Parts: sequence; structure tokens; C-alpha cells
Amino acid sequence: MLATVINFSSNEAPFLRSCLEEALCFSHQILVCVCDHFFDGTPEDLSLLRGIYQSHPDIQFIQYPFSKENFYGRHSAYFWHNISRMIGAHFLQREITNVLFLDVDEIVEGKRFANWLKTFPLSNYTALRLACYWYFRESRYRAKQIEDTPVLISKAALHYEALMHAEERAGMFHLAEGNKLRFVEKEKPLIHHYSWVRSKEGLFRKVRSWGHRSEHNWEELIEKEFAGPFSGRDFVYGYSFEEVEPHLKLHKYDSAEEFPKNVMILTTRDVHKIDLRLSFGV
Repeated sequence: MLATVINFSSNEAPFLRSCLEEALCFSHQILVCVCDHFFDGTPEDLSLLRGIYQSHPDIQFIQYPFSKENFYGRHSAYFWHNISRMIGAHFLQREITNVLFLDVDEIVEGKRFANWLKTFPLSNYTALRLACYWYFRESRYRAKQIEDTPVLISKAALHYEALMHAEERAGMFHLAEGNKLRFVEKEKPLIHHYSWVRSKEGLFRKVRSWGHRSEHNWEELIEKEFAGPFSGRDFVYGYSFEEVEPHLKLHKYDSAEEFPKNVMILTTRDVHKIDLRLSFGV
């Protein structure tokens, strides 16, 4: 049985409905993990998060706390991204055998994926890196180069070192023992990655608050990019692009005053317990 664990923040809210609707086509369990702050320490928009939770009453959301006091003792570019995945892994149902780890801006073609699962010998592999299309600025600009960021992995391979690896999902894949495969379905990828498909303001919000905000002068690059029309090259990887019929549908959410029942609110103590259990089996 397959579970999907999704990393999410309100900055990515427009992608959520599409991500969930597609994941429901093939997932026996879906967990959406959300920090109560952005990863630069700025408080999340909790009223918007409550509205989002209420809009998806059949989805399990898990909200966990951020700490500026470095209570985990090891902040880094990748740390909070991995904490989301670690928490998701902790709450997997017992019968789950495989886990698809997605960021919310990675949209699976759900029906195609479900059909692929019927014929692909998944039990023969410990881990797969799934090919995905990559987009920039607008959903009609698709890179000619194919990536393989999303990971589908055996639950048995999700030990602490894999979940907290510095290379995130790539590290998770690297540490998995057994048969592995990269660029799965590269001839016609099953997943569309829209991380950099946003307005200028949306990209500013992204780069100011995500875990990799210190790796480049992102704001300067964004300013230069939006000084004119799209040049046909992105500033992240330098890919070349083709124009395609947009696959993405964006959605807006309203705010709400109360937390619904489908959200689990974790405390710092809860996260410490999860960390200890995965680290030492405590």
C-alpha cells in the first residue's frame, strides 16, 4: 500500500488542491506536513492555514512548531524540509509499504500514475527517483531537460539517517540499500514540478523564507529576470525551454477562525519524541 507525504507552506497554497486531487487517485494515505513558521522564522499565516485545512476535511494535516532557539541543535538549509518528511514518516499507517515524498508544487498525473503502479514491479525496488518535467515563471514554459527529484521508497528504508540526509530526497535515495532506479518514466514523466512558477512577488516570498534562501542572491536574480520578458533560460539551472499547453490549475483559499479536526497540532516535545524514536528507537 502506498502513502504520499507532502511538504507544504501557505506560500504554496495555489498548488495544493491540484496536488491533493491527483494524489488521491493512487494513495491509500496522504499526510500534509506544515510548519507553524516559514523556515526563516517568520510566523505562518495561521488563519489562512485554518481555512486550507477546513477546505480539505478528508486529508490529514500535521502542523509542527518552529524554534529560533535552535532546540534541535543543527539548523541548516535542509533541516526543516527534512523535519517535515521525518514527521510524515512517523505517522505512516502500519500497512503502508511504500512512500512517495512530494513537495506540494510537484503535481502527479494521478490516473496515469495509478495505471503505472498496476504494471510496474514496485516490490522489486527499494527506491525510485521519478522523472519530472520542470517549469519556470509560467506553467507554459517547460524545460527541455528532465529532472528526477520526487522519490518513491520502501517504508522499510526510512531510517533516521536517510530522512535527515543533507541532500534531502537525493540522500534518502542514495542511502537506500537494494535495487534502485533513476529517471523512471523519463520518456513521458508522470510528474510536473512548478517550484519556480510564480509571480515576481510570489518568488520573493519563496526565496525569503525557504531553507535554501542563503545559497544565492535570489532577490537580485529575480529582479533581473522580471526586468523583461522570459529569455528562454532560467536563472536556477540555465535550462532551455519549450512552450506547452499549461497542465496546472491554481486555487485560492479563504481564511478561517478555528482549527478543524483533520489537523494534528504537534508540540516541541512531540517532535523531540519523534526524533528520539527514529534516532535511537526510544
